[in-house]
Amino acid sequence: MKSLLDNLKSSMTEIGCRQLELPIWEIMVHIIAQSLRMAINVQAKRRETSELKFPDDSVEKLLSALKRVRAVRAPTRATWVVEPLSKKAQDMLELLDLPKPSMTFKSM
Repeated sequence: MKSLLDNLKSSMTEIGCRQLELPIWEIMVHIIAQSLRMAINVQAKRRETSELKFPDDSVEKLLSALKRVRAVRAPTRATWVVEPLSKKAQDMLELLDLPKPSMTFKSM
């Protein structure tokens, strides 16, 4: 992987781009994040229908609809309970071909 990144740096310098001065771990984080964004984008586009719309072709808007999906710990039990999902959150999960989360989780 290091040789791949070194080749990327040298080819960017050859075509006139400024040389990358970021640490390798920052470049790797950026590559992983961009790969995930592209995978989300492709999956959402593939599953889009007239009922399920990819919101404004924006991964940020799609993920922000899922931001409110969370589990809270029941005060007297060792389980976590998923808060009810909005219709929009359910649609975004379906758009990404992800299963709906189970309603309870046990603590370990």
